[in-house]
Amino acid sequence: MFQQAVKWTLYFFTIFVVGFAQAASDKSLNALLNAAGVDEMVNQFPATVKLGILEAQQQQGALSEKEVNAMLQAADETIVPANILSGIRQSLSGAMDDEQIATLIRWYESPLGKAFTEAEARSGTEEAFAAMSAEAPALMKNQQLIAQVQKIDQLLNATNITVNFYEQVQLAIFAGLMSALQPDVPLDMDNMKQELSAIRQQSTANVQQMVTVSLAYAYKDFTAEELDQYIAFLSTPDANRFNQIAVKSMINELEASFMAWAKRVGAITKEK
Repeated sequence: MFQQAVKWTLYFFTIFVVGFAQAASDKSLNALLNAAGVDEMVNQFPATVKLGILEAQQQQGALSEKEVNAMLQAADETIVPANILSGIRQSLSGAMDDEQIATLIRWYESPLGKAFTEAEARSGTEEAFAAMSAEAPALMKNQQLIAQVQKIDQLLNATNITVNFYEQVQLAIFAGLMSALQPDVPLDMDNMKQELSAIRQQSTANVQQMVTVSLAYAYKDFTAEELDQYIAFLSTPDANRFNQIAVKSMINELEASFMAWAKRVGAITKEK
C-alpha cells in the first residue's frame, strides 16, 4: 500500500515554472496546487498511512490494540495536510510570480492538461492497480510508448525520487514501531539505514520497472503526438528545475511529518 501511495504522490506533482520574479501570492499558488491535483493528493496522506498501519497489523499481528491505536492517533495529530501544503507553498512562493503561475494553470486547465491529470488520478486507484498488472506484458511491448514514458520518468526523476521517498517511509514506520514497542528506549536508526543502503540498487531496479509500467498504463490512451506535447512541457530547463524544487519540498515536509509521527507514537504509548 505504501508503494502505491508513493508512486502517485510523485506523478501528480507535475507543476512547473519559467524563470524567477517577485514572489507569488498564496491565492495563485493555491489555484495552481488545486489545478495540478496536489491538494487532493496531499489530503490523502493521513488515510493512506493509517490504512498501511491496519494492513500491516492484519498481516503480521505484531502490535497490541493499544499500540495500533497510538499509531493511528499520532497520524491524525502529526500528518496534517494543511501544514504540508503550507510548506510546499512557502518553497514555491519565491520561485515564481503570479504571471508565471497563470501560464501553468492554463496548461492544467487546458483540455490536454486536464486529460493528463485525470488519467494520472484514475491510474492511482485500487482497481487500476489490478488492471495494470494484467496489461503490463502488452504495454511493455509498445516500444514507442515505453520510450516516451522513460523520457517522462527521466524528466520527472520519478524513479530516484520514489526510491528516496520510500526509504523515508520505511524509516518512519520502523521508528514508529520501535516507539510503540519500546517507548523508553532512544531510537537508533543506523542499522535500518544500513539495511536500506544495502538493497538500494535492487530497490531502484524494482521501482524503475514499476514506474515504467505505471506511467505506460496511465498514458496508454494518449497519442504519440499528445505525449510529445507533454514531454515538451516538461523539457524546458526552468520547468525541470522547478519540478525538483517542488518535489524536494514535498518530501522534506513529509519526512518531518513522519518523524514527528514516530516520536508522538512513543509519547502516546507512555501516556496510556
